[in-house]
Amino acid sequence: MQGLASSVLTFFFSHQIKLSDRFCGDKGRSCLMTVGGTDCPIWEPHHPFSKTWCSHKLEDAGLRYKVGVCIQTGDLVWINGPFRCGTWSDLKMFRQGLKGRLRPGEMVECNGTCRGDVGCRNKCVAMNLSDLRAKNGGRSRHETVNGDMKIFDCLKMHWRHERSLHAVDTSSVLLVFSPKLLTTLTNANLARSLVDSTDGVV
Repeated sequence: MQGLASSVLTFFFSHQIKLSDRFCGDKGRSCLMTVGGTDCPIWEPHHPFSKTWCSHKLEDAGLRYKVGVCIQTGDLVWINGPFRCGTWSDLKMFRQGLKGRLRPGEMVECNGTCRGDVGCRNKCVAMNLSDLRAKNGGRSRHETVNGDMKIFDCLKMHWRHERSLHAVDTSSVLLVFSPKLLTTLTNANLARSLVDSTDGVV
């Protein structure tokens, strides 16, 4: 039964959160999406103890995800994780997963934690005041998405189940914020959806 549920949920995820959706409303600009990492607390593994789980944001053990949001539409278009917070920086996650899937010359808007890669546009670098305001608006919306994710206790509180199941709940929460999923659920008369789809290294 669990295998069947995972297959159904994977179908929903693959059809609702797609990287190609970053082109929606494309105006020919080099940056089509904002990306950022979000950390979720877990009970620290003791066997063996390792600093690789430590998150400087949480000051505790955690799992980290890389999330991408389309600038034009606000839709979620990318998720990668979970990763160990102590060994996977935002820049390392970007290079491991998303960078190789961008078009030549394409960049992403990010915060200061992704400095050092030509594919990342820092939030503090702007052409003019209007550009700076637009960048701040995109970053604010992205941080709102990260904050809204933590409304759910499964991501806000310390995870106490098998770590392999954490990505299932995380992907499920992200699907809740997908407008296309809400339309699909309404048309199909479905009540809820979970998903089992990750690309992380834990």
